[in-house]
Amino acid sequence: NLKEVRPFLFNLFSDPDIIPVPFSRWLQKPIAYLIAISRKRLSSGYYQAIGGGSPLARITSEQAGHLEQKLKNYFKDVRVYVAMRYWRPSTREAWQRIRDDRRTHLVVLPLYPHYSIATIGSSMKALDSVMRDEPLAMSQERIEAWYHHPLYIEAVADHIEKAVCKLPSRYRNDFDLIFSAHSLPMKIIRAGDPYEKQIHETIRLVLERLHSKPDWPKPDWHLSYQSKTGLIRWLEPSTSDLLKQLAGRHRRALLMVPISFVSDHVETLYEIDILYRSEAQQLGFPHFSRVDSLNVAPKFMDALADLVRGRCGVR
Repeated sequence: NLKEVRPFLFNLFSDPDIIPVPFSRWLQKPIAYLIAISRKRLSSGYYQAIGGGSPLARITSEQAGHLEQKLKNYFKDVRVYVAMRYWRPSTREAWQRIRDDRRTHLVVLPLYPHYSIATIGSSMKALDSVMRDEPLAMSQERIEAWYHHPLYIEAVADHIEKAVCKLPSRYRNDFDLIFSAHSLPMKIIRAGDPYEKQIHETIRLVLERLHSKPDWPKPDWHLSYQSKTGLIRWLEPSTSDLLKQLAGRHRRALLMVPISFVSDHVETLYEIDILYRSEAQQLGFPHFSRVDSLNVAPKFMDALADLVRGRCGVR
C-alpha cells in the first residue's frame, strides 16, 4: 500500500544485483535510502493510480493456494509457502514458517519464468542467506527457469488468442503484437546473463504454437522492454520508443503481451494499462489493449504443478 512504498523501494535498491554500486558494502544502503526518498512520490503516484496499492501479494497467495490443492493429488502432506523478495512475507518469514512446521523436503519455485541474476539469482541468494543463519536439515530441489515449459507456453498462447478474439472486428487482422518484457541493465547481459536469450526463446515458442492454428491472423510482432531505472544503458528498445517507431510507419491497433510477468502488478496495471495506453492514444493509434496476465489461469497452475512434480520425480 502507499505507506509501504518507501521501505519497499529501500529494500529493492539495497540489492546489489538490482543496482550495482561501487564499494557496495559501505555505499549500497545509503544510496538505496536516497533513491527511495527521491522516488517515493513518483512511485506512490503509480500505486495510487491502480487503486492505492499492488495486488501482487494477494495474487501470489491465490497462486499458492491453487498450487497446493493441485499438489495434494500427488503428495500426502504438501504445503506451499510464499516469499516475496523485497516485501512481506519476506524470505526470512517464509523460512521461519517452514522451520516451525518441521518440513523435510523443500522445492524452491521462483515465479520468474526467465533466469536472471537480478531476479532468480538474487532470490536464491536471499534464501541461502537465511538458511545459513537458521539451518534446518532437509532435502532440497531448486527450479531455476521454466521459460520453455510446454504448459506455460500454451497458457500464454491461449491468453493471446482470447485477447485477439476480443479485439473490435475491424482490427482482428490489422494489429501489431508487442511483447513487453521487464528491462535489465546491459552490463548484466554482457556479463553472460541468459535473460534476453530466454525471452526470445519464449516468444519463438509462443509464436510457433499460434502459427500452428489455421485461423491465426499472423500479425507483425515486436519485442520491447519496460521499467528501466537509472541512467545506465538498459535493454532496448524501450516500449515507449517502440510505440513512437511504429507510429511513424502505420497506425494499426496494438495488442500488448506482458511476456516476462505472470501476475498483475504495477508494471502491467500502471505502465501498460495507463502509461503506454495514454502514449499510444497521443500517437494516434486507433486501438490499444493488453493480453490478460496469467495470474491463476488453470493451465498456468497446471504448469507450476508439473514443474514441482517433475522435480520430485512424480508424474
